[in-house]
Amino acid sequence: MLLKNYADNDAKRPDIAVFNKEGSVIIIEFKAPDVSLDDHIGDLMEYAQLLTAKSKGKIKKVYGYLLGTTVNRNRIMQYTRFPSGKGWFNTVPITEHETGTRLGELYSEILFYDDIVDRANMRLEVYKKRLNINFGS
Repeated sequence: MLLKNYADNDAKRPDIAVFNKEGSVIIIEFKAPDVSLDDHIGDLMEYAQLLTAKSKGKIKKVYGYLLGTTVNRNRIMQYTRFPSGKGWFNTVPITEHETGTRLGELYSEILFYDDIVDRANMRLEVYKKRLNINFGS
């Protein structure tokens, strides 16, 4: 069944996939501004199942990030809102559906582009203060 699943979905790929030697992968899926994130939550699990199955047991942990600007909050199920109120996260097992075999685990986040930019800017400010760097006049 794993090989059939892989063959049926061979053309589907996340926008970014980063692999490491410790048996995990980071997948990032970007959506256009007019595309609702809630319509693509299942994409993260689909990619996770395909990658873990194809890895033949080498990948056990998948970190998935779904990024965009639009979401129907009523359709966000089984996700926990971050304490900041900016985005959601979830951890679920990755299983092979025919046998029920556990392939690994998916930790995923649903995030907005603006929040990612805000977080990056806050980090830069902290680094500038710690390094005593002033780029202004």
